Amino acid sequence: LFRSIGKFGTTTQAAGGNLNSTFTGGVKHFEVCGDVKDATISVTGGADGKITDATIGGSITGGTGANSGKISTTGDAGTITIGGSVTGNTGTGSGSVSIGGKADTITIGGSVTGNTGASSGSISTNGLKTGITVKGDLMGGAGAGSGSINSGGSATKVSVGGSVKGGAGTNSGAISMFGAVKQAFIGGGIWGGDGIGSGSVLVSGKLTNASVGHDIQGGAG
Repeated sequence: LFRSIGKFGTTTQAAGGNLNSTFTGGVKHFEVCGDVKDATISVTGGADGKITDATIGGSITGGTGANSGKISTTGDAGTITIGGSVTGNTGTGSGSVSIGGKADTITIGGSVTGNTGASSGSISTNGLKTGITVKGDLMGGAGAGSGSINSGGSATKVSVGGSVKGGAGTNSGAISMFGAVKQAFIGGGIWGGDGIGSGSVLVSGKLTNASVGHDIQGGAG
């Protein structure tokens, strides 16, 4: 249990410290009451690099470094809950969640927002046993794949309470599901941006039901 991770940079550490934390093998429970800022949390060990459940009470915010403000596993994950938002920055992969195996349920209480870094502000898994919910918006930035949701397998439900908004980056502000999806729900609209494939929803398998609450608009991309 942590109050926050990375909030004060390395000022609370001895000289030569960093914001990288690596756990080898499974982690049953990981909880941060506040924010994760600029810090990298990695659970490794191949298929054994699992998180049973993880709760971040605040937000995950990336920085200028690659993979800063990131939670990743090499194996499966159970329930991942982030009370606030996931926000990328200029660093590649900054402000992101990456699950190497399948995740059960991922819930983001705020928005997922990309920036100039490639894949900044992104959520990726190798499949979703249940689904993913973003209660706010999914917003792309100038980086390729920024502000995006990517799943390599099927999912029961993909839900964005707000709108899906593309940015200047290729495939920014986009949802890509490489498997069957039973329900895709977008509470707001789907709006393309300047990037090719931005502001889009792609399901390569069977889509049983889809709902968009507002308009669908193209952009310059």
